[in-house]
Amino acid sequence: MSVKIKPAILLNLWKDSSSREQRPKVVTDNYEVFCSKAIDSFCMKADLCESLEEYVTTVCDGMIDLIKMGIPKQKILKHGVALSKLLRLGEDIIEYGPKKSDIFFVGLFVDLKIAKEWFEVRFYTIVTNMLGRIYNKGLELPIDLKRKIERLLKNENYPLYSLYFLKVREPSF
Repeated sequence: MSVKIKPAILLNLWKDSSSREQRPKVVTDNYEVFCSKAIDSFCMKADLCESLEEYVTTVCDGMIDLIKMGIPKQKILKHGVALSKLLRLGEDIIEYGPKKSDIFFVGLFVDLKIAKEWFEVRFYTIVTNMLGRIYNKGLELPIDLKRKIERLLKNENYPLYSLYFLKVREPSF
């Protein structure tokens, strides 16, 4: 026996619904305390990490959990420690890896995209997958992806691009 599925239903599976999906609201007696404790727990777990891979995975998984729990953006933005962890994530990855290594390019990608896509589950999934590819599978990032990240950096943040990719002479006095 086979089940007939309409083509329209199959096409809906491929649509990107991450931005349109309804995020569930958390119902508790004291919503403010719940949000604060959830964000504090996220920060504490990140502080206890001992390696870069563990730290990035913890931050990404923690943000995915916070987003899926329905914690509002404003609560995270008002939490100074969580905000600093998110804004420094790219720089932390860049500092760990040697210049122009795969980890370095992942850090550049995070640094470029964190300001715009910090509240998107898809962003954290991509970062986790990129690092998993490097650490767990021992694979390299494709050269085309590295070039694309470099072009994005040049177009969107030229001072950072010049810092890492251009040979800058010291000023002569």
